[in-house]
Amino acid sequence: MSIMQQKKWWKLLFILILLGILYYTFRDSMGDILQQLAATPLYLLLLISLCPVGYLLLEGHIVWLVAHRNTSSFTYGNGTKNAFCCAFYRVATLGSGSGVAGIYYLNKVGLPIANATGMVLFQYTLHKASMSLYSLIMLLLQFSFIKKTYDSYIHYIFVGFLLTILIAGVLLSVTLIPQVQNWYQFLSRKIIERNPKWEDKLEKIGTQLALLQSEGSAIAKDKVLLLRIVLTNLAKFSCWYIIPFIILHSQTELTLLQTLTVTSLVLSLAGVIPTPAGIGSIEALFLLLYSRLISQSLAASAMLLFRYATMLLPCILGGVIILIEKLQEKNRTA
Repeated sequence: MSIMQQKKWWKLLFILILLGILYYTFRDSMGDILQQLAATPLYLLLLISLCPVGYLLLEGHIVWLVAHRNTSSFTYGNGTKNAFCCAFYRVATLGSGSGVAGIYYLNKVGLPIANATGMVLFQYTLHKASMSLYSLIMLLLQFSFIKKTYDSYIHYIFVGFLLTILIAGVLLSVTLIPQVQNWYQFLSRKIIERNPKWEDKLEKIGTQLALLQSEGSAIAKDKVLLLRIVLTNLAKFSCWYIIPFIILHSQTELTLLQTLTVTSLVLSLAGVIPTPAGIGSIEALFLLLYSRLISQSLAASAMLLFRYATMLLPCILGGVIILIEKLQEKNRTA
């Protein structure tokens, strides 16, 4: 068997593994999601479906903002393709492969691995920081509503929210404070002296830290670019957070600000629960928080549509783009 044939078999095996993971991920809820989609009016389904498309287009714009600074030939189309493909791998690999896919597609269009790695890490840092900022703004605007609605476990919400802020703060500190690199090198030397087997892993982490700080410090100097990225992130999150309002506004008295606030808390709090790609934690928190506002059955229906719009549909769209790309590559090599 030739090397080319071996590569094709490995790619086929990889695709089969991903399909197996997708089946495992949605095996319990796929039937419920399909039933809910069938029961949803077409116009409402179209509106819901446009939201994740808007999210990914804005995500592509962020990729372009970050990458175009280093490579002028990097187009918005490259950024959009990157965002859609990463959306597929985010679900197909339960979150673990999204960053690797981002680096791969950036490198594929000409960015060196080192720069691509730094960009993806910094983009993730700003993603988490912007998510925390969004939740903080909503929480301040709707504090009385949140306190009144969730009075019995408001303390748990605040603890989870503070953990979210802490994670974002640590990521920003690691990115923007040069001394962190020196502290890490000092600690890693001490660890290696006692446990030499950790040397390779610690060196890899140190390399990623250096790349992150290099990219972060460069972008932080450009205040206009930094502001554009943060504002685009806030607009991007709105495309997801508005989905429950679209679903529920005709059936409840919930306002736009209330649904934006509750959904932003759901996504922020899910980020501190260690589950793959937030699967399970998002659904549980969605039901927990929305069941205090609406009936449990209505909350469950909205949750299924939210899962479709934020996970299933982006995965399908990304998979279609990857398939088209593979077919185009095959035609070019034929």
